[in-house]
Amino acid sequence: MGLDQQKTIRTLRLSLTCIFLFLITWYYEVPESAWTLVTIWFVMYEYSTVGGVFTKSFLRFAGTILSALYGIFIVYFCANNPVINIMALVPGLFLYAYFFMGGDKTYIGTIGAVTLTIVLLNYNDIDTAVLRVFNVIIGVVGSMFMIRFFYPQYARNKVLETQLNFINQLANLLESYLDSTKSLAVVQAEYLEYEKKTLDGFTLHNRYIGEAKIETPKAPFFISHAAAAMQHFRRLFRMFSVFIYCLSTEEIRSDPWVCDQLRILLNNLRALQRELLRQKPELLVTEPEEEIIIETINIQNKIVTEAIFDNMQKEMTLLEKEIKKIVLIYDVYDIKLDAI
Repeated sequence: MGLDQQKTIRTLRLSLTCIFLFLITWYYEVPESAWTLVTIWFVMYEYSTVGGVFTKSFLRFAGTILSALYGIFIVYFCANNPVINIMALVPGLFLYAYFFMGGDKTYIGTIGAVTLTIVLLNYNDIDTAVLRVFNVIIGVVGSMFMIRFFYPQYARNKVLETQLNFINQLANLLESYLDSTKSLAVVQAEYLEYEKKTLDGFTLHNRYIGEAKIETPKAPFFISHAAAAMQHFRRLFRMFSVFIYCLSTEEIRSDPWVCDQLRILLNNLRALQRELLRQKPELLVTEPEEEIIIETINIQNKIVTEAIFDNMQKEMTLLEKEIKKIVLIYDVYDIKLDAI
């Protein structure tokens, strides 16, 4: 089994950052330099993209600086009195909990509360507390520098890759559904794997959109259209889930009209895939066909099936419009996608 390229790059980047900053702090004899390495691990270990590391760095920097300024002000102007320090700690922790508990800035509250506690409960060793703040800043700057210039990985690319994965997975499932050599039970079993990958992909997509905000100042349109495209992917996923698990029977699956509608959807998905890769910008245009009556005992299934296909085509059209806006980012940034 070969090594994963992305994990190898992340591991190498993290290791080199630790080594470089350790050597720098050792050479200049910076006290309490262990906090530099701790900061690198907290900032770089969880995130793999420029936007993710920058966001985590800014949050850690903000929490550290806010607590340092507040704590040092209390310590120096109140003669480092333990009673006053504890009294000042309580409202500080309350404010962090009130303003930063929950939401996307929780880390400011977490690191701010920890830093404030260390600064105020310094046991008459304020220099150590201040040096911790200094080393945290060194770690933040070093992490941001390395993620930006050592094989940078961008969340904006990951957003496009996850969208391509959504399209590719749904297209593969449609091909499997149209494969007459497979039973419906086999297709439904494959769907369960598709469902798991898709739901995991939705979580990743939302995360990458958040990280890409800081990476795309020259293309502010990208985030809004990527988020809108996500809503269309979700609706397509729900409708196909209902169709394959609640409506499909072997009789419906073999119906010529159903097969024709699924082939149209499949062709449009492949066209969208090429659009995202900037290989072909437009969907296939299909002429409206004369309605073929679905021969099924339950007429309600026919009506619902037609409604689902109609709405899936509408969602596909809306998704195409969003993708046409999304791919404009190729004109702003040098986008290089990993193989899907």
